Amino acid sequence: MKRLFTLMLSFLTLAAFAALDPPTGLKATVSSNNVHLTWNTPGAPTGDVEELIYDQDNATGAYKYQGYALSTHMSPQAPCQILTLKYYIVYDLSSGNFNAEVYRWGSSAPTTELLISKPVTANMEGWIEVDLTDDHITTTGDFVVGFGSINDNTYVGYDANYNNGRSWDFDHQGNWTPWTEAYLVRAVVQYYDGVVRELSAIPSAYTPEVAPVLARTARTGTGSVNTVAPVSATRQASRGLLGYNIYRDGTKINNTVVTELFYNDNGLEPGTYQYTARALYDEGESENSNTAVAVIGGGNNLKLDFEDLPDFSITFGDWTAVDRDGGATYGFDGNITFPHNFEPMAFIAFNQSATTPPMTGLAPHGGARFGACFSSEPPVSNNDWMISPKVLLGSNPALNLWVKSYTDAYGLEKYKILVSETDMEPSSFTTIAGPLTAPADDWTYVSYSLDNYTGKEVYVAIQCVSSDNFVFMIDDVEITFTVDAGKQELPVFSVYPNPSYGVLNIQGDSRIEAVKLVNTAGQVVYESTVNDREFSFSTTGMAQGLYLLNITTEKGLVTRKVSIR
Repeated sequence: MKRLFTLMLSFLTLAAFAALDPPTGLKATVSSNNVHLTWNTPGAPTGDVEELIYDQDNATGAYKYQGYALSTHMSPQAPCQILTLKYYIVYDLSSGNFNAEVYRWGSSAPTTELLISKPVTANMEGWIEVDLTDDHITTTGDFVVGFGSINDNTYVGYDANYNNGRSWDFDHQGNWTPWTEAYLVRAVVQYYDGVVRELSAIPSAYTPEVAPVLARTARTGTGSVNTVAPVSATRQASRGLLGYNIYRDGTKINNTVVTELFYNDNGLEPGTYQYTARALYDEGESENSNTAVAVIGGGNNLKLDFEDLPDFSITFGDWTAVDRDGGATYGFDGNITFPHNFEPMAFIAFNQSATTPPMTGLAPHGGARFGACFSSEPPVSNNDWMISPKVLLGSNPALNLWVKSYTDAYGLEKYKILVSETDMEPSSFTTIAGPLTAPADDWTYVSYSLDNYTGKEVYVAIQCVSSDNFVFMIDDVEITFTVDAGKQELPVFSVYPNPSYGVLNIQGDSRIEAVKLVNTAGQVVYESTVNDREFSFSTTGMAQGLYLLNITTEKGLVTRKVSIR
């Protein structure tokens, strides 16, 4: 034991002095006055491989539960790529079919965020491996692997005598419930470089002692109060990468450690901002990532989130809904009613909690309402439009929205994105995307560039072209763009001498509130409050090179590149 401790201590001592890899690929996306940052985990997934195992080598039977995902909660040690999913499969006929599914884990239960769903045909009984290497599924925290039961002849093995505290069932309608028997479901992950590890976490492979003929059971219910603490994976090891810190113009802006691979910096004033990210390890913080620059130049947007509308409104303020098929619309079974039920219409501001009786399964992306387009009957093909008001597009214009099919039982909903430079007549629109399909598993964010119409006045339309499906769902529709800086009333400043050999002078037409000098690594090397139209400061002793000078004024933010010699 003493010798082992000495070896481990030596490893950790050496690792502590190794360079701590920063995040890579930092990107900044501007939407109105908000910046959405994304990045990749440090290094590449070339570190240790671990098989996450939460069963005990034994299957006492096999389950199917058509329409449900029989799932296991996985806890990797650090950010990783999911390489392989493994299921112990039994089937009745010549082959078996199921969906291999991965969901993101929440704080104490699975979420409905589906990372991937992959159809699988099992051509042998026993352990089936599903390769996800080329799908590049990465996670910074826990995740859930599901056996999507889709027919009556395919089963997944389980151990009725072992409660691992990690079994969950999902009804694909937004509801997760715990279960007290262990599914034979596993995952193989690969960790990223930079993760400090004390022990190898690669359990040896084994084949469960499964009875030649397993009891095959159709599950008819879910939900067991499960108070068992989740067990650890076989030979689980320690965690090294804790998360990330985000810096804007050299100043950390996150209050708590960021554990996802994104961060939103919202409500910014017009100006130019430099962002960097650093990885936080047990041993400390890494160096800066690459620098991402975001320019907010007096943003503008048009948004339709359905929240300021009455329940079941079929008019939408400045936006125009047009029913060009003219057909009556589908409704729901179970005596569920709501205003305009079965009527001809294009879209309706749908609120599932306001139907009679209240419904479940049609939750909006956000708020209480979403835009619903019900299938027509007849004709079987929808021709329903949601058209924006006419808008003069600035720089980097885009249409962003969330879409969803209510169900895939009748096929996925289809839609197009179109633009008109003249009027709202169908012949005036040009299709820029589609026909497209809306996933049914969960709300999906989509974005369509309008760059070809920069500087033009246009109408932007979403057209439902489904054919005898059910409900096409849209929410949080937004047209975003940036007003060109040349069209704004921006402050005018002179910065001299540039290059600076010892002093830098700033003089302008509006009051300076503060100045900040930032180097190319994103570090603030000088800052001061001012409250005057003129200001000077010494650059003596500063490293030679290029800097960004951020001048905060009563009219907004001005950024200048300066050179110090």
